[in-house]
Amino acid sequence: MRALFDNNVVIDVLQSRAGFVEDSYAALHLVATGEVEGYIAASSLVDVWYILKKSLGSDGARMAIVDLTTALSITDTRATSVAEALLSPVDDFEDAVVAACAKRIGADAIVTRDKHGFAKSAVPAMSPAEFVKAARTGGQIG
Repeated sequence: MRALFDNNVVIDVLQSRAGFVEDSYAALHLVATGEVEGYIAASSLVDVWYILKKSLGSDGARMAIVDLTTALSITDTRATSVAEALLSPVDDFEDAVVAACAKRIGADAIVTRDKHGFAKSAVPAMSPAEFVKAARTGGQIG
């Protein structure tokens, strides 16, 4: 199973967001243990760094991203991804870029807490809890 992780799931873990960290950690743990393939869009890392910089400072944010990318592979955000996102039915441009990256790498799912934002994506969106359940039951999505 191959999944692209939205930045909100990653930030849940890196900032220990109450009410969200447990499910998001469980989803990322599946990647860390090699049970699933996990990716993050390069464009998402910019957002992650910006948010983490506020609480960890620049160096702390960089180190958190270094640690994160030992588990998650980075998929580049190509010009074709941006062009596809501009024509996408996905309303939010940032989400449309993530969806285009997920489609390009052949992801089975986008793991996010914002499933509504990806409702029109060609790649289905799953909450972290749904993703963990699907991964543990043989990758059945939906």
